[in-house]
Amino acid sequence: MKIVAIDFETANHHDGSMCAVGLAIFDRGQLVDSFYSLIRPPQGTGRFRADFVRNHGITRKTVRKAPEFPVLAPQIFQHLAAADIVITHNAAFNMRILRGTVAHFNMQCPPFCYLCTHHLSWKLWPKLKDHNLPTVAAHIGHKFEHHQALADAEAAGRILLAMMARRGNATPREFVLSVKAFFFSLNWHLFMCVMFESCELCREWHERVKSVGFRFTRIACATGRLRTGCYKSSLSVL
Repeated sequence: MKIVAIDFETANHHDGSMCAVGLAIFDRGQLVDSFYSLIRPPQGTGRFRADFVRNHGITRKTVRKAPEFPVLAPQIFQHLAAADIVITHNAAFNMRILRGTVAHFNMQCPPFCYLCTHHLSWKLWPKLKDHNLPTVAAHIGHKFEHHQALADAEAAGRILLAMMARRGNATPREFVLSVKAFFFSLNWHLFMCVMFESCELCREWHERVKSVGFRFTRIACATGRLRTGCYKSSLSVL
């Protein structure tokens, strides 16, 4: 089971201002490979905000000779397409940045399914003071440098592995079903589409939803509740 954890840093609030990427690749519960690169944000995506620089330490000068996203995209896309599941902490942010950057360069990203460990940690460890990455990582005993893209990606992957171990699950599929969560899916051609026919788990859950008479167009969270584009504002399928 190949798990790819991913994280981005940005220069500012602009969706296309990606300035660093980190990927941590796990296989059979072990970290087997990683990828990190600075990225030069394209023109038109704004300046490096001082508060962002304080967090990650990346400046315009730091990325002056770094490649732009299209140079790195083939390698990033290859890892995402080859993953059995993609992991990220705070998927709302990371997937928005990936989508925004891909759209800025008028590119197409291969479809993939992903899990958000931020949302999943709410379900498994509801009594934590918060569910930010440093808090959840500390809870599982993992030390890392926050706001460094590769370190953040590795932390997200290790959080999922700790969650699976806690539940006694051998694969993310077993884990998702055991906690009544849901694989997010992205369709980069039709953003409102949820399911991919290539994803067995998505097909399985799609059939469950159809069996109770609902149609839907998008997923909002991985905590066992579906927010739909039609008929109902939310639907619990388990």
